Formats: sequence, C-alpha cells, structure tokens
Amino acid sequence: MFWRFNYSTSQIPNLLEKEDITLKEILDEEDVLQECKTNNEKLVNFLIRPENLNQLIENSIELPSEELSEKERFKYSTISCELLICDIPAVNDSLIENEAILEKLYSFLANNNQETVNPLMASYFAKIMGCLISRKTEQFLSFIQKKEKFLEHFLQNINTSAITDILLRFLTNVDMIETRHKVVQWLKDIKLVNGLVDLFSFEHSNEVHSNASQLFSDLIRISRDQILNQRELANDGFMSVCEVNSNAQPKDPGLNTIEYLHKNSLLEQLESEEILDKLLQTIFLSQDKNNSSLLQGIDVFMTLLEPVTWSNEIEMNQSQEEEKLKRDRDRMEIGLFSINSIGNSCYKHLSQLSDLVQKSKSRLENYKFSNGSEIPVVGQIRLSILKLFNRLLNLFDEKINQEFIRLGILDYIFSMMFLYKWNNFLHVQIKDILINCFQFDFKRIQSLADENRPVEQIRVEDLETNELKSFVHHVQ
Repeated sequence: MFWRFNYSTSQIPNLLEKEDITLKEILDEEDVLQECKTNNEKLVNFLIRPENLNQLIENSIELPSEELSEKERFKYSTISCELLICDIPAVNDSLIENEAILEKLYSFLANNNQETVNPLMASYFAKIMGCLISRKTEQFLSFIQKKEKFLEHFLQNINTSAITDILLRFLTNVDMIETRHKVVQWLKDIKLVNGLVDLFSFEHSNEVHSNASQLFSDLIRISRDQILNQRELANDGFMSVCEVNSNAQPKDPGLNTIEYLHKNSLLEQLESEEILDKLLQTIFLSQDKNNSSLLQGIDVFMTLLEPVTWSNEIEMNQSQEEEKLKRDRDRMEIGLFSINSIGNSCYKHLSQLSDLVQKSKSRLENYKFSNGSEIPVVGQIRLSILKLFNRLLNLFDEKINQEFIRLGILDYIFSMMFLYKWNNFLHVQIKDILINCFQFDFKRIQSLADENRPVEQIRVEDLETNELKSFVHHVQ
C-alpha cells in the first residue's frame, strides 16, 4: 500500500528552506500540527524564534476581526494554540525563559473583564496556562506570584469557566507536595477565599455566582481528597516529605511528617466559621434581589457537608456501608470536616433559613394544567434549603436538633407533604429526613409526635386515597 513506503507529501521541509518564509505560510499547511508533534527539528526551531512565538501567543489570545469569514476567523487562533501546547520541551523552555512572551500571555487576563472576555479565546488562554503550570511549575508560579493584582484580574474574568480551571490546575497538576504547599499558602495570602465570597453579592450575574460556587466547592473537594490520599500513602509507608524532595523540610519544624501532610491552610480558611458567616450574610442580603446567590451559596454548604453524608440507598450492601462510614470517620479524624465551624454558622442562621422555607415564593406560584386544574409550586429555593436541612440533621448536633424543633421547622416540613402532594422531589427529601430522624435519633420524632400534629397524620392508610396516592411509596 501507499503508506508502507514511508513516503511523505509534507511541503513544510521545503518551505523552511526558503529564507523569507513567514509563520502564516507554515500555519496554512494542513500537516503543521502533525509535523510539530513528531518533533520536526527544523519546524520547532522555526517556531521558537522570539518573533514567531510572540505571533503564536497573539493569535491565541487576541480576538480576530469580525470581518473575516466564520471559517477563517478562528483558524489561526486554534492552530497557534495547539502548537503551543504540543508539549515540545523546546517550546516550553522558550516560553518560560522569555518574560516578554509571558507578559503578553498574561495581558489577556489583565486587559479583559466580564463584559469583554470571549469564551473561546479564554479557552485557548487557559490551555496554554495549563501547559505551563504542568511542565514548568516552579518557574511559572514564580512569575505569577510577582503579579500583585493577579486576584483582581482573575476575579474580573470568573464568569468564564475556562478561567476558573486555571486556578484548579495549580492544585491538580502539581505533583510535588512542597510546591503544592507553596501554591496553597500563596492562594491564602492573596485572600482568594474572601474574594470568592464577595462574588456572591447580588451585584454580580448568575454566571459569576455559578462559577464562584463551583470553584469554592472544587477547592474544598480537591483539598480534602489530596490530604486524605497523602495520609493513606504515608500510613502505608509509600511516601514522606523527604521522599518527595530530599532537600524538603517542613515549614513548621514543630510538625512531624504526617501532620505536615495534613496541613492545608487554604482548606482551614474555606471551612472557617468567619468565612462561612460572611458567606451566609452575603447570600441573605442578596436573596431579595437575586435568587441565584442564595441557591449557589447553599450548594457550597452542601459540599461542605458531603463527607458525613449518610446513604439511605437500599442498593448498598453492608461492606460498602462500612467502608463508607470508615472513610467518613477518617475524614473527620484528620480535620477534613470542621463540624464545629460549619454547624455553628448554620445554627446562627437557622431562623433565617426557616423563614425562607415558610415565606419564600417561587416565580410561578401555581402550575396550570391543560384541563384547567392548578397545583402549588414548591420552588427551587425551598427545595435547596430542605436538602441542606437534611444534611444538617446528619451532624448529630443536639443544639441544632433542638433549634429545629423550637423553630417548628420539622413541623412545617411535614405539613408540606400534604400541601405539595404532587412534588416527588420534595417527598424524597421529606422521606430522607424522616428516615434520618428514626435511624439516628428517635427522640427527635418522639418529641415531634408529642407536640406536632402533622406527624401523626402521616399514615399509609390515610395516603392510600386517589387524592394522595402519588406519594404513598415514600413513607412505606
């Protein structure tokens, strides 16, 4: 066959022989990317010329003219970006050693904002940044740390998800524990968490709220998982700080190796009572003007409560349940779950959450069917808060339990089952709350049965009517 003779039809070698060859001519060749990936030495040497690198960066971050056809407009941007992230050592070295090139790359972050940033160009920018973070971590971190306004520039573009991925790459693409600790400490020093909390204000758009919440949650999950993995490896004798770097020494000489591996100042700040109080205050101030802030803020607390979430799924066998409980206990033992700070913050604002459940109104109060009948709508806010209540009941916190009863929260929740009789999403949450109450603290239900009539009304025989049959399976 034709390809068995190793015959190449690429014109790139011939073009590179020309003295006046331009980068545009090379980019026009269909096989330029393939030639670069095969480490064509002449092509790589041509691409790493300062003027060509500068043009490749410019193509990748500057929005092409709208006058160009749709087919041609992003052609050079895409090819230029792919060439820069081919993971060719010579290209990576040339990028990181040329500070003028790095400054031009960084200018995309500094010169754009929520109104001007283009999502596609942001994705190209993020890919190049991610490549440098992975391959030239120490050098690139040193460059970024010199940018005093990095946090400001980062947050002003956070409405684009590609930008938030850059920050996560600093945590997920860095293998050296020492370097990761430097990243964590740097993120704390520039007050990243405080900046994220401020983004939950009603002044920002729904996209900003969503991305801020997602980044907040990802930081929590990644930090917890990394610490837990380090602990397991250290306990098994597979790693230590000294094994990772023979010259590495714990920053705090008073910490032993295991304690050092478990220390994460950014996670401590994310779970601190001060930050959580500020977050709750921000979303409560914004909820009258923008429901998005409240919903996304609740999602953050759902993430904070994830490690001790008990499963009621009947599919889980005993060994799976025991393994999950052991993992949850391990996370609590090493401080991955700050029960006191999260519980205290929620306890102080429980009455406000209760008021929202009882008084908030959905945009559509009633849903009208084609036959003319109407049913009341629960609304996303109420449903989200009920999910949070479900998680809070799993904390085994007597103070929170008593506050639930004192405020009549459980009383109202159970009455909602009859008020919104067709909403299965609501019924699932109420079912889980009932199961949790019976499974972990029977006194909660017992006290309710003594004081609150609605609980006594939840009987299967009462539900097996045509009117209420829709949710009978939830309470059996």
